[in-house]
Amino acid sequence: MHNHIRRGLMAASLVAMTFVAACSQNGGAGNIKFITNGTGPQVQNDQLLFLTLRFYENSDSVLYDSKESMRPPILQYLDSVGEPGSLEQSLGYLHAGDSVHLKIKATDFYGGTAPGAPLPPGMDSATELTFEIRVDSVKDRVAFMEDQVALQVARATEYYEGKLADSAVQEQLKTDIEVINAYAAQNGLEGTPTENGVLVVITEEGDGEAVKPGQAVQMNYVGRTLEGKLFDTNIASIAQDEGTYSPQRPYQPFEFQLGTAGVVQGWDEAIATLKVGTKATIILPSPLGYGPQSRGDVIGENEILMFDIEVVSAKQAY
Repeated sequence: MHNHIRRGLMAASLVAMTFVAACSQNGGAGNIKFITNGTGPQVQNDQLLFLTLRFYENSDSVLYDSKESMRPPILQYLDSVGEPGSLEQSLGYLHAGDSVHLKIKATDFYGGTAPGAPLPPGMDSATELTFEIRVDSVKDRVAFMEDQVALQVARATEYYEGKLADSAVQEQLKTDIEVINAYAAQNGLEGTPTENGVLVVITEEGDGEAVKPGQAVQMNYVGRTLEGKLFDTNIASIAQDEGTYSPQRPYQPFEFQLGTAGVVQGWDEAIATLKVGTKATIILPSPLGYGPQSRGDVIGENEILMFDIEVVSAKQAY
C-alpha cells in the first residue's frame, strides 16, 4: 500500500524530483546555492515535502512555476536520508523554510529525470536550466495521510447528511423501512438497524477487529432484490450457479475505503458496525442504495437492496 501511494505522489511531483536528481549527480549539498536559510525542522526520513518550485532556461523563458499550477508539487520519499549516494541524501541537508538555487543541464532533465520528454526546440547539450526551490513545510507522511482520510470521511458525512435532508427522501425512507421490517418479520430475520434504517442481520460473528472509517476494507458479497433476483456478486461459484458468470471479470474480494462515499451509503453505514470476519445480511432502503435511479434490468427505481456479505479484511489505507 505504501508503494501505491508513493507512486501516485511521485507522479504528481516529477518536476520536484529534478532537484533531487541534480543534487545527487552534482555531489550532494555542495553544489546547492542557499538563498534563504530556513528556521524550520530539518528534513527527516518518511516525510512529505511541500515545495514551491520554478525553473527556467533564462529569466524570459519560464518552463514551470508551481505558483501558477493547480497544485504545487508534493514530494514523498521513504528511503533513508542518510544513505550515502542516494537521491534522498541531498534532501536531508535541507530545512523547512530553505530557499535554494541550482543549475542542471537540460539533457539531464529531459529524457533523464523526465523520461520520454523530448528536448525542447532550441536546447542542446550546453543548455542549462535554473531551478528555484523553496521548502515550504515538511510533514510526517502518516500524519498527512491521516488528515487526508479524516477530510474524506468528513466530506462524505456532509454529503450523506445533505442528501437525507430532502423531504422526499425522508418519505421514501419511511416507506422502505416499513417494507424491510415486514420482510424481516415474514422471513424470521432478527437484526439491528443503523441510524438511517439499514437492517444488519449477523449470520456469523467475526473475531477480528472492528472496522473503522477510512480503512481499506475487502468484502465478498452477493446482491439481490427482495424478490431474490441476483444483480451482482464477486463470488465466482455463485455467478456460475446463477448464470451470470463472466470470464472477463476478476472474481476476488472487492476493496473500497470505508466511509468516504466510494460505495452506496448503506454499505458505509452497515459495514462500519461490523468486525473483520463477520458474515451478515444487510438490507438497504432505496435512498441508501441507488435511490430513484434504475440500474440495468434488475434494479428498478427506489429498489430495496439486500446483500449477503463477508468482511474479509480491513487495514490502514496508506
